[in-house]
Amino acid sequence: MAFFGKLFRTIIGGEEQSGNTVCEVGISKFARVHVVSREDCLVLYGPTDTNQYELLLQQPVQNSLSKAYSLFRMADQGDAQIRFVTLREVIPLLVRHIPHEIINQQGLQTLCDLVRDHQTWTVAHIAAYLGYATLFFQADVVRY
Repeated sequence: MAFFGKLFRTIIGGEEQSGNTVCEVGISKFARVHVVSREDCLVLYGPTDTNQYELLLQQPVQNSLSKAYSLFRMADQGDAQIRFVTLREVIPLLVRHIPHEIINQQGLQTLCDLVRDHQTWTVAHIAAYLGYATLFFQADVVRY
């Protein structure tokens, strides 16, 4: 019976999002939340009202002043900071060089999943895997 309940919630969209699901959020929600770490376009906030640490990718000003992408939510500050350090080595470079391919929910989800699944990969590994050959002409990517 629980199977049918879970299936029904999934179909109607009532299933709660995973802490690893990339979603669009309003920046105003974080106005009074402490900034734990910041690097370029990434800001780690926490603890939030739900006692979670949340990493946001803030979009360039010309794209949006009020929306950001939440890349992950987790309860442990240490784990959140480790994930932040891993993502800060990859995401800012890709956002800088290929923003149109990366700054969308699907592109960010793919990128975050790759970084989580292959923690030793550098930005060069990810660029090669995703087929972004033009990135290898960028000095800050080639050094990896």
